[in-house]
Amino acid sequence: MTRFQILSEVNKSKPCGVAQIDRYLNKFGIEPLGIRQRPQQYPDDAPARILAALGIAPALPSHRRQRLASLETLRRAKKKAGAK
Repeated sequence: MTRFQILSEVNKSKPCGVAQIDRYLNKFGIEPLGIRQRPQQYPDDAPARILAALGIAPALPSHRRQRLASLETLRRAKKKAGAK
């Protein structure tokens, strides 16, 4: 999405301008998808991330990676299941 597409989506819930969208993109750490693009492209979920950070829309699910189960946890689950 371009800045103007993000602006049109955010304006449905909160009136703001292009300069304010730029501030939101910087403040909330939303990075462009690539370098040297004209117009600059941002992720498709950028408007939702901005609105969630402002507290207007519900929070998005976290994109953090889940921790892997430890070997001890896997062994306990295997033993509990009765597998060999």
